[in-house]
Amino acid sequence: MSSNFLISVDPSLTCTGWALWDLSTKRLMDVGYTGTKSGQPTGERIRIAGSFPVLQRKQVTELVIEWPQIYGGRSKGDPNDLLLLAAVTGVVINTYLDAEVTLLKPREWKGQTPKDIQNTRDFAKLTAQEQALVNDKQISKTKLNNVLDAVGIGLHYLSR
Repeated sequence: MSSNFLISVDPSLTCTGWALWDLSTKRLMDVGYTGTKSGQPTGERIRIAGSFPVLQRKQVTELVIEWPQIYGGRSKGDPNDLLLLAAVTGVVINTYLDAEVTLLKPREWKGQTPKDIQNTRDFAKLTAQEQALVNDKQISKTKLNNVLDAVGIGLHYLSR
């Protein structure tokens, strides 16, 4: 009997974090990221950032991904950058056409909690085995933030 899997995704033009979950056990099975370089053409960066061969597509039955949101008047940068993020999200969704897709705005899964605090809380919710899986990847701190956001999105979606 084959398992059904969920992929939770924190999209980014520079480093898209992902987490793979077994839906029957709600256990974290794998984590990773795809990264791009700033010198690459924008279209190529979008394609790479949204493409990651985690499993055969037919096994991924659910996809949950953070949906970019414009915060009126409080944006840290150019709100047009969110259009690029939406494009990355579209590439991810297109990769898993047969999966049920859920889009979550940042405040829907983490509220107003700062990234470092949320990442610490989410990591603490993992089992010792899941924490070891993340640590064994030896992901740099900058990229780990995106991976742990993907983990947090998955934890929220799975109500863990």
